[in-house]
Amino acid sequence: ALGGRERALGELYLRLSNAVGRRGWSVGGRGDDYRAAYIRAGCRASTVVGRDAAAAGEGRVCDVLVLSSVADCRRLFEPFARRADAGALLIVEHIHRSKEFAQVWREIQESRLAGISFDLYDCGLVFFDMAMHKRSYAVNLR
Repeated sequence: ALGGRERALGELYLRLSNAVGRRGWSVGGRGDDYRAAYIRAGCRASTVVGRDAAAAGEGRVCDVLVLSSVADCRRLFEPFARRADAGALLIVEHIHRSKEFAQVWREIQESRLAGISFDLYDCGLVFFDMAMHKRSYAVNLR
């Protein structure tokens, strides 16, 4: 059984998957954890791959990248952001778990590669549509 936080994130992924439609997602592990089930429930045509597949990809492997560790953020944000188009989405989990994670989150938000960002407390969302004015929003969903 999922805890409250995992279930809430899963429901967010379901809604996001439904909103963005047929996209390639990269999540932690092999891509077969609880998040994949929620993503596929949102859009059955979505594909879900593990982090290693996204990290190894030279070309466009995913449109939506979910990061859940400081190390993954430092290693994967910039390569993903450089390939991201206006429809790409970055989800960073645990952004307030530690001071180090909060600092990495701020660095991502301030990056010239990032567009609009949303701090949802449990996770952060970054969009890459550079035609929109760059802003950072804090949204309290609790």
